[in-house]
Amino acid sequence: MAPAPLTLFTYNRPIHTERVIASLLKNRLAGETELFVYSDGPRKPADAPLVQRVRKILHSITGFRRVQIIEQEQNRGLANSVISGVSEVIQRFGKVIVVEDDLFLSPNFLTFMNAMLDFYRPFEKVYSVTGFSYPTGALPIPKDYPYDVYLSHRCMSWGWATWLERWQTVDWEVTDFDRFLRDRRAQRLFNRGGEDLSDMLKLQRIGEIDSWAIRWCYAHFQNHAFCLYPVRSFVRNLGFDQSGTHCGVSRKGLPCPELDDHWTADRLLDSISADHQIVNSFRRIHKRSIITKTKTKIKLFLRMGVL
Repeated sequence: MAPAPLTLFTYNRPIHTERVIASLLKNRLAGETELFVYSDGPRKPADAPLVQRVRKILHSITGFRRVQIIEQEQNRGLANSVISGVSEVIQRFGKVIVVEDDLFLSPNFLTFMNAMLDFYRPFEKVYSVTGFSYPTGALPIPKDYPYDVYLSHRCMSWGWATWLERWQTVDWEVTDFDRFLRDRRAQRLFNRGGEDLSDMLKLQRIGEIDSWAIRWCYAHFQNHAFCLYPVRSFVRNLGFDQSGTHCGVSRKGLPCPELDDHWTADRLLDSISADHQIVNSFRRIHKRSIITKTKTKIKLFLRMGVL
């Protein structure tokens, strides 16, 4: 089976763009993979030189089966770029692997992602796959856990993949939001993936944030579905360091994971059931957003008529 197309989203970070491409090219499947790169237009005139530097890098890419670069004249923002870009590619190929410019990938990233896309496609409750996982110090895996992958109620945007039939179910307008807002039980169930999820969906609804990922997470919840994670990470996020030279810590203050460079597809889940210990540990990582303690949250609820 042909590898899934790889879609990369870039903006104005040439150093990060060079690094993500270099790490992808170390993957064995790179030469068999079609790469689609979306380059967003400058948000303000001062961003234009950096956007042009990124595009110069993009036009020098070799080593993939085929490279197609889509340059936007206007700034679309990450949410619109991802929704439209993923939709375009997945309509053609039926599946897609997605990365952003601030990631660093293990040489086994593409192998893992393609293997999971092939193996779990028949499992309708697996809605997406990610190559990222938190370090074991932050997310302890039970010593007797017998698999190399696990399930979470929360999807992950740091190196992920999905299939057309799942992506097509997303209601990007969240038309059932009013009913969700009145249903405290639904909010508790949604928050099994982290106490911040319902708050972020509320912020999305009133335009305080513009996130494709929270709506994608909500689609997982609506369809009683999971995201599949590796026990050991194939992805490191470089977007939170000050120098751009090393990872440092994530936005949650957690150390970055060591990457898995020796993975084989030996111990896969063959039934879709989440491990409760891992789910509880995962939920504790994603505590309720600090926004819940700010005037923004109060204003949010006033505008919704909750207070």
